[in-house]
Amino acid sequence: MFVFYSLKILLFSCLVFNNQAGFILHIKDTENTILNIEDVDGNSYYDVNDFLDMKNKEILDMNDNKKWDIVLMNPPYDKNLHIKFMKKCLDIIDENYGNLIYIGPDNWLINKYAYAEKSNIKNKTRDKYCKYIDSIETFTADEFNQYFSTSNWFGVSIFKMNYNAKGIDPKQFESNDKLIKKIIQIIQEKFTSLRSHFTKRSNEKYFVPVRRTNHGYLNWVEKDQSKNKAKDGILFNSENEMNNFIDSFDTWLYKFLNCTDWLGSENSADVPYLNDYSEKWTNEKLYKIFNISKDEQKFIENEIKKKNPWK
Repeated sequence: MFVFYSLKILLFSCLVFNNQAGFILHIKDTENTILNIEDVDGNSYYDVNDFLDMKNKEILDMNDNKKWDIVLMNPPYDKNLHIKFMKKCLDIIDENYGNLIYIGPDNWLINKYAYAEKSNIKNKTRDKYCKYIDSIETFTADEFNQYFSTSNWFGVSIFKMNYNAKGIDPKQFESNDKLIKKIIQIIQEKFTSLRSHFTKRSNEKYFVPVRRTNHGYLNWVEKDQSKNKAKDGILFNSENEMNNFIDSFDTWLYKFLNCTDWLGSENSADVPYLNDYSEKWTNEKLYKIFNISKDEQKFIENEIKKKNPWK
């Protein structure tokens, strides 16, 4: 598979071009957060629980008090644990030739937490750690699920990080920050949320099931409502209103909200309900209400084409 092939290419460059044949620290996402240490031939030496609670010295002692040549990691993603794992692993790799290679979300680069005033830790994470990124290979949720036979609702990236990296400029993400911040502000000022209009699922003629959260490759609503197993939804007074509501999710703005990683875990509480569905909502009307410039429109549409399987 392409993902594994790419990962092997990264490993090959670490082992051969740096002429190192030391131990590999392999962190696996399992129920007990197992840390496994093996040599380059695959011989296993240690299995350790609770990696995050270990002191760096304890980890280095497993390698004769030396820093690690390679750390391979597929860490837990819940509660942004992957960020903590990334930071800890960078502390234990060798500054001259060590490499951290891990699979995980890139939400510490692009989402509302990257700039939110109440999330200074993540803001500092992006500013501080971009310089250690040597390469990123990004996959949409659909691509990742296809390669790994999983059902993730978010895209992930393969990161290669080290102390000799070319790095990436965190300023490149600022246009995304400003746009998302503007959209959030207008949602809060002018609209109520989808969730605030929820009622329990019913067989009423003009009832639309609505998911409490989207799943990256899924939307909050479906044109084929039989595919949506949501227990909640919104009841309308007419077929016209119902259809205009469903069609609004096919606009560029809603697709953008769906493919960006800035919403909360139950994000129907953050998504706007447009108040009046007696008329059809078009891209032009939404762009005008949200004061989206021509350049921002291009940015939105390009982001959808890059990240979203609806293209």
